Amino acid sequence: ILSTDADQLRAADAMVALSEAKERLGQQRAVGGASFRKDRFPADAHERFIELSGEYKSLMTGLKAKLTAEEAAFYDRTFSGPAIAEVERMRRIGIASAYGAADNQGTDAGTWFDTITVVIDMLRSVETHVADDLIALANRDAQESMTRLTGVAAGLATLLVVMSLIAYLVARNITRPIARLNGDMRRLEAGERELSIHGAGRADELGAMARSLDQFRLSLDEADRRTAEQQRHQE
Repeated sequence: ILSTDADQLRAADAMVALSEAKERLGQQRAVGGASFRKDRFPADAHERFIELSGEYKSLMTGLKAKLTAEEAAFYDRTFSGPAIAEVERMRRIGIASAYGAADNQGTDAGTWFDTITVVIDMLRSVETHVADDLIALANRDAQESMTRLTGVAAGLATLLVVMSLIAYLVARNITRPIARLNGDMRRLEAGERELSIHGAGRADELGAMARSLDQFRLSLDEADRRTAEQQRHQE
């Protein structure tokens, strides 16, 4: 449900089919074991036996198409041998016993149980192999996600460093000069005229502001001088 990776979805689909097929064989093992102890399959057991046979074969149909080439080769190597044909033979006997066959044809319940167990173990081996592949695919996806997360974290760390550097440069090149200009303006407001305006030598807008303030200082100084001269004339 969560994955969008085609390989993971394929492996999960194959693993579910194998697991369900193995489960059907396990149930059929129990139903057949109880029925083969009798002369003939009881009606209810026979019906369930047939249902399980159909479900098992349906799950196994098209299974190899869901496997990778390597998994299919492992399947061919593992899910093979006389036990498969023997289970199918005993399965046909069980089905036929309720359709007019004389009896279970001497099929031994213990032999049925042991033989189908061998087939179940084969399916379990294939299921485990596919599950290992699915886990490997999930781990690969997790590793790729961790790599992406690490990249994002590194990018954020770099961005933080750059932002801190920008903030430092802003503070050094803008905030501090403006603070000095404000200090110079307060000194002019307090009546001080013999002062050097900070930043007047800069070539940027702050330098232009500082030079304008310096001109304003000179104008104030000239105004103060004329006021003093007028006072002397009046005296």
